[in-house]
Amino acid sequence: MKIINELLRYHKEILEFMPENEKGMIYASIGQLYCYKGKADRAIEFLKLAIHCDIRYNIKDRLIIDYLRLGNAYRVQKKFNKSKKYLIKGLYLAIRLNDTYALALSYKYLAMLQRDDGNIKVSKKYLNKSNRIMEEIGKRKFQLLTSKLEFAHGISH
Repeated sequence: MKIINELLRYHKEILEFMPENEKGMIYASIGQLYCYKGKADRAIEFLKLAIHCDIRYNIKDRLIIDYLRLGNAYRVQKKFNKSKKYLIKGLYLAIRLNDTYALALSYKYLAMLQRDDGNIKVSKKYLNKSNRIMEEIGKRKFQLLTSKLEFAHGISH
């Protein structure tokens, strides 16, 4: 936890020197760090700032990932409707931009959402879609194993 707090401090200091069009990337990193700390409320604040920057400066590839991260933070809070809203936004943008990695990530997060909401059958369907895409883009081994581990970890809790 000490390392995460240190990283948060560094990221916040860096914000002072970042050009406005690059602050979204730092906001997103800060949001992720708060997620790791288990502080979804704070994560959501910073992820919303990241999304605002992504939209303002038309950075669509980051916007996809930030929508997914925000959806995941809402999933952690068990706000499943809000989670689904942002995960679907990320999914549609990934489809529109033909971003296969983000598409696979979208399905992975949707699988986690469905798992946590008790829809195991639907969850497995999304997880299988994610894994097929990962296999197609040559990242199968690592991503497949991490997806299965995260999925198994969620079921055991």
